[in-house]
Amino acid sequence: MTTSLPRRFTARTQAALAVERLAAEASRRLGRGSGEMIGGKLALRVSPGALAEVGSHRLSACVSGTNGKTTTTRLLARALGTLGPVKSNSGGANMAPGVLAALSRPPFDAAAALEVDEIWLPKVAREIGPRVVLLLNISRDQLDRSNETRRIAAMWRELGAELPETTVVANVDDPLVAWAAAGWHRQVWVSAGQNWTADAMVCPQCAKLLTATTPVGGRSAAWPARSRSSPSPGRGSCAGTAGPSPPASTCPAGSTSATRPWPPRRRASSVSRSRPRSGR
Repeated sequence: MTTSLPRRFTARTQAALAVERLAAEASRRLGRGSGEMIGGKLALRVSPGALAEVGSHRLSACVSGTNGKTTTTRLLARALGTLGPVKSNSGGANMAPGVLAALSRPPFDAAAALEVDEIWLPKVAREIGPRVVLLLNISRDQLDRSNETRRIAAMWRELGAELPETTVVANVDDPLVAWAAAGWHRQVWVSAGQNWTADAMVCPQCAKLLTATTPVGGRSAAWPARSRSSPSPGRGSCAGTAGPSPPASTCPAGSTSATRPWPPRRRASSVSRSRPRSGR
């Protein structure tokens, strides 16, 4: 049984989605994998604007960071699932082709919880215009492709200026993430009580050495020493010197799902049934 595609989809995008389904099915039948990446790649070749078309007209959230993307995305998908159908790239294909594959099946107005690679986040977010973006942490886990953590933080900060209607849920314990999130229009801060400072020894804006000044979770959080007067959160001569507002939660997924009105107990119960995927 076939399901008609929304009329808003161009003929090119409709053809692209057909190609995606055929390629993914062929990959699975041949035992070459789930087909998410090959299907998505071919679809984007046919229609470069397909991601924007399938990603719009729906509530969506993007989860990005070096560690914890898969688990956080699963928790978020569980929470959103209490409201209705949810699309998610739970298989871990977190670049643009994988995101497209996750959104290429009906219903096309279902909510989406999407894991997105750190470097690919700006492209994906600009295409789909998510309601919420979760920024977890930034570290050097793959030196061949993300050796410059400050570059990623700068990309994220610039992205925030382009998405005025998007709320960022950011890890206040990571100075790079806090600096990146300071450039967004709407912010929700979360804390796990840890310090992500191994790859954030200096302020990404003024290059001054970070010093421990603010206690977080019983430990000292690393923030730059203030050379002039102490600015208010997210403001001042150097945005990196400003510690953000007190965190509102210890769970990024919970803070994101809280942007939708439904009973917290129901949300928490659903999230508690989720399990980490391969320790990620």
